[in-house]
Amino acid sequence: MRSLATLLCTAALALPAAAAPDADPLRSPACTQALEALQAARVAGAAGVEALRQAAARACLGLAGPPQRIGRPIEPPTVVPPPVIEPPRPPAPRSAPAPLPPPVEIGRPPAVTGCDAHGCWADDGTRLQRVAPHQVGPRGPCTVQAGVLLCP
Repeated sequence: MRSLATLLCTAALALPAAAAPDADPLRSPACTQALEALQAARVAGAAGVEALRQAAARACLGLAGPPQRIGRPIEPPTVVPPPVIEPPRPPAPRSAPAPLPPPVEIGRPPAVTGCDAHGCWADDGTRLQRVAPHQVGPRGPCTVQAGVLLCP
């Protein structure tokens, strides 16, 4: 098996370069001559540059016929109009704000001004009745918190 592989490699090396299937057409003498002629015509500004270009393509790319363009035809660029951005509209004029409600009056807790055997009098003029250990105001029992009498 090894001798067969060696024989095939030796036979492939012995073939001439023109007979090798993967000979590079870009390095062929015909390609080099066609490219030189094309370049000289371009520099000189001579007519027939398109024919020389096609000849160079056939020689260098191994084409049998004229080269074919691949892809879509060249089109002018699409013109897109710039975006139109409208400035924001000013807000509609607001009506005058409604007047603020009057401030809520938070009453201070009543202070005891004087007491007797049946109850106490508060500084707002109410009578606080004594019921067991508590004082009872006009709306319910009162409590003492931090030295302040709180009546509902």
